[in-house]
Amino acid sequence: AQTVATLAKEVDVPELPCLLQYFLFSQLNPDDTCDPEDIPALNLPRHKGKLQVFNSAAAMFYAPSDLSGFGRI
Repeated sequence: AQTVATLAKEVDVPELPCLLQYFLFSQLNPDDTCDPEDIPALNLPRHKGKLQVFNSAAAMFYAPSDLSGFGRI
């Protein structure tokens, strides 16, 4: 996806453009105590450029015989 709208369709999150606007507002105005959802949409920043998506994943493995592992001892 190269645009916010295209990415929103790809990941099936139709509210992604609004969420991105809220995020950008919060990042650009860290001292503002207003909830971004209370600000009129016309006053929120918009991202009109291209996007780059980098897929990543994380995995955690443990040995069930490890007595000091997750959830043990």
